[in-house]
Amino acid sequence: MNVRDRAPDPLELWDMYYESRAFGRPIPEPVLEYFDRVAARLSAQQFFLSAATLRSKDKRARWYADQAGIAQSMKKIAQQARQLGLRPIADPGRAVLHALEMDRRGRGNVFRRRLLTIRTRDIAEEVASLILDGWKKYFAIGDDDTDTGVARRRKISVQKVRRAWKQHPTVLAETRAQIKRFKAMGVRVESPDKA
Repeated sequence: MNVRDRAPDPLELWDMYYESRAFGRPIPEPVLEYFDRVAARLSAQQFFLSAATLRSKDKRARWYADQAGIAQSMKKIAQQARQLGLRPIADPGRAVLHALEMDRRGRGNVFRRRLLTIRTRDIAEEVASLILDGWKKYFAIGDDDTDTGVARRRKISVQKVRRAWKQHPTVLAETRAQIKRFKAMGVRVESPDKA
C-alpha cells in the first residue's frame, strides 16, 4: 500500500500499525502523524467536556474536575483546539469518530466502505483470472449474451463489473505481470489491453 498516492483510510493506518507491531517493524511515519492528529483531537474534545463540567452546577462534577487537575491544563488544550479549528461536539460517540477521522462524508461508514472495496476487488480479480485463462475482457466481464461472464455468474450488472475492474488498477497491473511471466514460459494468454 502506497500512502503517498492518496490520503489513507483510517482503517488502513490501523492495519499498518498492527502489522508493524506484529512483525517488529518500525511504525511508519503516516501512522505516527495520524496518531498525533487523533491525540490532539481527543485532548480538545476532553477540554470541551471538561469546560462543560466546570460550568456545570453540579458541585460533585466540578470537584472531580478540580481534583483531576483538568482546570490547570485547560489553557494549553484550548490553544491546541483553536489551532486545529475544532469546535465542541455534544455527542461523545460522534466526537470520538471525528477524532479518529472515521466520520467522513460519503456513502456509509469506514467499515462499510472497506467491505465494498473488498467486494469490488474480488470481482476485479475474477475478471483478471478469466483473462489469464485466455478470455477476452469483453467476455470475462459479461458483455455478451451468454451466461459465462462474471456479471452473469454473480447475477450483478455489467456496469458494476466494469466499475470494479476500473477501480482496481493494481489488479490489472498484476494481471499484466502474470501475462508477461506466462508468455516468457511460452503460454499463450490474451492481454487485457487487447481484449
